[in-house]
Amino acid sequence: MSSNDNRRKALGDVVTVDAWHKQFSEGNGIADLHVDVVFSTARVGGERESKISFRLSLRRAELVLHAKATEPLKIDKSSVSRELRSVEVKQTLQKDEKKSAAVKASAAASASSKSVGVRGRLEVSAAADVSVHHKINVTEKLSIIAVKQSKTHDGHYRWDLTPSAAEILEGRPWDPIKSPRAKLIDTRSDRSRGIPPTVSIEVRCLREDMLITDIQIKDENIWQKIRGKSAHQNRIAAAESFIKDKLVEEGLEFSDIEDRFGLITLVDVVAEPEG
Repeated sequence: MSSNDNRRKALGDVVTVDAWHKQFSEGNGIADLHVDVVFSTARVGGERESKISFRLSLRRAELVLHAKATEPLKIDKSSVSRELRSVEVKQTLQKDEKKSAAVKASAAASASSKSVGVRGRLEVSAAADVSVHHKINVTEKLSIIAVKQSKTHDGHYRWDLTPSAAEILEGRPWDPIKSPRAKLIDTRSDRSRGIPPTVSIEVRCLREDMLITDIQIKDENIWQKIRGKSAHQNRIAAAESFIKDKLVEEGLEFSDIEDRFGLITLVDVVAEPEG
């Protein structure tokens, strides 16, 4: 398999993926799978020959771990990263003392009397006017990208990625070194023979998850054809056609790109063995 076959991606830097694990060997049958995925707003169509250019961002995406049934490989279920939001709870005790008229009167009585009983009534009266409030502060640690782990309909592990506060995906959802996706187990009975197993990583989205903006038609002939009341829809159609051509060029799978629920694969890479 060539390097080009190992790493297929389209549409610039809207999403980049780097995946790796320690090389399987006779003495090493378990390896952590590390995946570095980065999202950004891509400037698409900058090539001189392109007839259109636009900016492309993603509102949502999913990262899927593919391990073919024919591969001598198993995924350790207990090692699968199942991100949970980290919540810090801080409790503050707030004490309020109310100096009412009754307390002041009792205080005066205590000063003029040496009776233990009077002092006792003072303490009870004062205690009745002291209130303690429990104030709880909850701090939630949020990533800029929210992660939800699940499985696809055909049983592959996936991580659904959505922006926590912004409109679009931007940056990394996790630390690829500290947070591997899972442990891979080489199930070959003799790891000194045969071809080591491989896994691939896909990033895909639905058509409605794509945000296409700032469309510029660079070909004057095309621009003249799409001018009019439906100019915006025609520009979107031209951008969709460009995206389709790029996906075909890279050999990436997609369904009807004009369907809002059409599934589009943006990146398909094979995790590289290291060491």
